[in-house]
Amino acid sequence: MDIISEEQLLEIRIIKDMCASAVLIAAIAALVTGCIVFIPKL
Repeated sequence: MDIISEEQLLEIRIIKDMCASAVLIAAIAALVTGCIVFIPKL
């Protein structure tokens, strides 16, 4: 989230942590999907 401020806002930190968690979950889901698709072909 883009905001210009000298203070640190708790709401912004929580939103950024939630977005980072969503990216981590998506990366893990992509890894699992790739393993399901490609491991049987090896």
